Amino acid sequence: MNIMYETSKAFENADNYQERIVAFVDVMGIKNRMKQAATPKDLKMYTTLLNGQANQPFAEGKLHITMFSDCMYIICEKQYLDHLVCQLANMAYTMLMNRLPTIHINEDGSHWSEIDWDCFKLRGGITYGKVFVVDQAAKDKGILLNTNIVLGQAPITAYELESSKAIYPRIITDNSFIGLLNNLGKSPEEYFFTKDEKDYCFYLDFLDYMCQGKREGSVVFSLLNGCIEYIKKELDHALLKNNAKLAGQLLWYIRYLESHLC
Repeated sequence: MNIMYETSKAFENADNYQERIVAFVDVMGIKNRMKQAATPKDLKMYTTLLNGQANQPFAEGKLHITMFSDCMYIICEKQYLDHLVCQLANMAYTMLMNRLPTIHINEDGSHWSEIDWDCFKLRGGITYGKVFVVDQAAKDKGILLNTNIVLGQAPITAYELESSKAIYPRIITDNSFIGLLNNLGKSPEEYFFTKDEKDYCFYLDFLDYMCQGKREGSVVFSLLNGCIEYIKKELDHALLKNNAKLAGQLLWYIRYLESHLC
């Protein structure tokens, strides 16, 4: 296989970018974990969880996912909007609910259980615009490539939304994405995007998505108190370290989670 030739073939007839929905998500705090990890095994749970989320059967052939380190691009055509939102909401929920239940058995046969929480938090941005996915273009020509290269303005915009504007553990949108919804005759609320009244950003209310807005009695929230307690401990640690930026991010997230308690 001539990699340079096969790659150049992917660009044949690529006279225009495609218009696609592009999401960029980042798992907060993983960079520090990588710095502190004594061995790769310390990152086994995170990697297993993220890889499982990136390979959901319902998304096969509909979402193009490029994953690296603690980040992920998710790209799709507008007709797969539902799949994209489902992917993001399920990922945010599953990563948050990460835990290891343990049952301890005493000598007298009695037992007790505990939950070891390790809540991951997603931050991201969603836009709609011009993108060229090299591997997908190659696949359409019958060529198997694994470059993980995405080009165009939309990937840059999605990254900037996540890195500069999302700030808190939330997945926000821009006007291009909201404009797409309007053109499709949809509203942000139909897809559980909520406007933050402080900065007017629309963000994905993934908890409401998971229970489809029916909060009362939903099993989605049955373990929410455990998540909140875990993140409050993270907040205490951030305050102890005088990390005002992280403390603000965690406080926003705690308030978001608490707003869903019935």
